[in-house]
Amino acid sequence: MVSAVRQRLIGPRVRARRTALELTQAALAERAGISTSYLNLIENNKRPVAGRLQIALAEALDIDISALSGAAEQQLTDALSLAAADPALGSAALTPADAAELVGHYPEWARLTARAVAAYREQASQTVALTDRLAHDPVIANAVHQMLTNIAAVRSTAEILTSVQDLPPEQLQRFHAIIEEQSSALTDASGTLAAVFDPTNTHLRPVTSLDVIEDAFARRQNRLPALEDAVTHLRARLHIDAEATGAIIDQALAGHWKSLGLKIDSTGTAMVPSQPSPSTLSLPRAAPAATNRAFLALKLLERVLANQVETELSGELTPDGPSDAPPLAIGSPAATDLRAAFVQYAADALLMPYGAFLADAVAWRFDIAMLAASYDVDVAAAARRLTTLQHGGAPAFAMLAVNPSGARLDRRRTTDVAMPRFGAGCALWAIHSAFNGTERAREQIIEMPTGERLWTIAIAMSAPGKSADAAPPRRAYMLATPAIHAGTFSGEDTGHVPSVAAGITCELCPRGDCAYRAAAPILAEITGKA
Repeated sequence: MVSAVRQRLIGPRVRARRTALELTQAALAERAGISTSYLNLIENNKRPVAGRLQIALAEALDIDISALSGAAEQQLTDALSLAAADPALGSAALTPADAAELVGHYPEWARLTARAVAAYREQASQTVALTDRLAHDPVIANAVHQMLTNIAAVRSTAEILTSVQDLPPEQLQRFHAIIEEQSSALTDASGTLAAVFDPTNTHLRPVTSLDVIEDAFARRQNRLPALEDAVTHLRARLHIDAEATGAIIDQALAGHWKSLGLKIDSTGTAMVPSQPSPSTLSLPRAAPAATNRAFLALKLLERVLANQVETELSGELTPDGPSDAPPLAIGSPAATDLRAAFVQYAADALLMPYGAFLADAVAWRFDIAMLAASYDVDVAAAARRLTTLQHGGAPAFAMLAVNPSGARLDRRRTTDVAMPRFGAGCALWAIHSAFNGTERAREQIIEMPTGERLWTIAIAMSAPGKSADAAPPRRAYMLATPAIHAGTFSGEDTGHVPSVAAGITCELCPRGDCAYRAAAPILAEITGKA
């Protein structure tokens, strides 16, 4: 699909560049070594341009060959195609080819349309998050419960006062005191509820470290260019090229660790690496080499990229943090966890260099198991790395990680994919069935109640246990992107992929006939309508 869309961009770009150079079709055709009629067909997208012809045209037009079908235009075309696929916005009459024509002929209008669609989808995502919060936020739940309790007390007391005649003065005074007390408490509870939705009262928002991490990455579109550059320079300094194998990386990382005057102990018998002291790492021989390598990379980057990580973190701390984010205090648990997440990002970048990983991901159709095996990392690292891809035909991935109990362990979101702010999502999602059987990736198309369709990949993994007797912890990871990108995973044939009518969570899903429903829709509870 990507190559076909890019072909639609080449013709208008050739015509625009030729016009800018004030060349006739005949003059450009002579420079490129083709006939004028053939060039006319190219400019009208009647003939494909590839291989040597693409090189010849780029030279004749005096532009870089990548300019004939650049990544920025492809991303813009994908955004417009996604808008056309949105049930609330699109039309069955619109095709990716139409999007390519718009980008090629009217790029500024295309960018304006894409920005408008992105703003709409962001508002829609915030609506879903707010509804999810109404269902699960403990502050809201407590405030509503308190209000209902106060209202019930006032009502029952008022019924006594209106139905019982000639109450003794002391009882009458006691009932009046109850009404006054419960009314005051009701005022306090309603004030708390109002304050929760006041954007200036960020300190009242219940925010976990996972929420802080997710929001910080979302503001950066899940990619940290400054850390990517720092890691690239470090790899060059350590002579780790893109083709380096696990053993070469091990040697380079261990050598640099020791050059800092630190120690590595390889005599331990534990199943997982550890840091028994600030200056010593325990990388036991019994632990998998990939596990030791990932731990060494993480601990090394904690030291050598400390300044870059602190610079990244400083934008999130009070008093200069983002205006739409709850404040982070220096030294708070959430700030500590966010720092660790940034270091983890750098470690993933070190073990999976962006350019090579992107090329392999596209070539292997984003096969998460194959990528993890090729780079000798665990599934978690490969899943996190896939969410950072932003170029070269790679779709934007959202990610959700849970354990067998359904507890959320990690999450990355995008403006195109809504995921639950609380909990682990719909029980019909393949991420939950991934714990059954082998550690094999499961593809699934999720049809949302709104008409949106998501392409998802779910896979489970076992992390090393702390000892040979301990059961290895299990985790499942799901990547999701709009189903318009399905062709990048399975070519044109997607019929083999199971499709399921599902939702986000029970509280947000209106499907009344679902056998897996565990809770009533929150809007039904509020309005009294199913």
